[in-house]
Amino acid sequence: MTQGVLPDALRWRSTPGPVRPAAASHRLAALLFGPVRGLRTVAGFPAALYLTVAPDLTAGPGRPTVGRGPMVAVVTSDAVRLPSALVLAVDSAQEPLVDRLRGTGSLTIGDGRLQLPDGTTVVPGRWRRDTGELPSEIDPVLLEHGQHRIAAGLGHSWGADPADQLLDARLAAFGQALRAATAATAATAATAATAATAATQELVGPAARLLGLGPGLTPSGDDMLAGAIVTLLRLGSATPGVSPQLRVVAAMADELAAQAPGRTTEVSALLLGEAAAGQCCDELGEVVGCVATASCGLPAALTRLLAVGHRSGPDMARGVLTGLEALLAWTTPRRKPADLRSTPAAPPSTRVEEGLR
Repeated sequence: MTQGVLPDALRWRSTPGPVRPAAASHRLAALLFGPVRGLRTVAGFPAALYLTVAPDLTAGPGRPTVGRGPMVAVVTSDAVRLPSALVLAVDSAQEPLVDRLRGTGSLTIGDGRLQLPDGTTVVPGRWRRDTGELPSEIDPVLLEHGQHRIAAGLGHSWGADPADQLLDARLAAFGQALRAATAATAATAATAATAATAATQELVGPAARLLGLGPGLTPSGDDMLAGAIVTLLRLGSATPGVSPQLRVVAAMADELAAQAPGRTTEVSALLLGEAAAGQCCDELGEVVGCVATASCGLPAALTRLLAVGHRSGPDMARGVLTGLEALLAWTTPRRKPADLRSTPAAPPSTRVEEGLR
């Protein structure tokens, strides 16, 4: 999708209070230009408001329509760019967004705008450009090259904290199950449906042990899962010969998204739902895109990812490594370009340093 200015006919032209134009995610188009719907606040910070579609209170007794719609985020220019976000052209020091929740007005989305309780109206001024656009086919040797470069960028020492060691052990177990379960699926094409179901269940157990593990708004285990899932879904879709494995990963991701509510924070559960659809923050998307194209911009993109949150970025990067290791287990590099032969070997992700929050 390309970035562009919205037609004048779609702009909101008569709103009380201040109007703030934003760069809008295409994922919000249906909500923005559909009927007005109530939003509920999940969390509010100076740089970001995390919202979700509120339950339909007009459904009547016995007909609840609670459901979990996509996350709707309003963020400042200095915040992490979430997949379903409206990005304002101000920073959090200029205009703390949490102050916009202090009011008696409505919190709604639809009819071309997002209305905040203090009377501020956020309108889509242009579409955001998708990050990490991929080629139609990825040579597996590029995956190996990217794996080595990301591992080198993270470092190779162990953390001494027992909690970190528990995270590392569970991530390693998930990676091992990921490689083994999906390989079994590919080897039994005659009973693909049965094998895929069994492989999915073998994956869900180790993956679910990471759900909600660790402190913070998005616990470390969830960030690791999101990094792995997005890597597998995005790069796997362009990697030849891994369709059976990809179906298993997609089923696992959907199951994790269904289990997440109640097992982790609400913000993290919503973001895991986005990951199951292959969606992620811009910083993660840029790293995955650089891996797919062997871009020389990978070190800079990795630096931006590692700066996300207190330790969310390093945790997502470790998930990326886990996903790359699985993809490499499913494929054999067909060629070794001369410019990649000098790439130094790196230890697997279970030996990669866990970043500090």
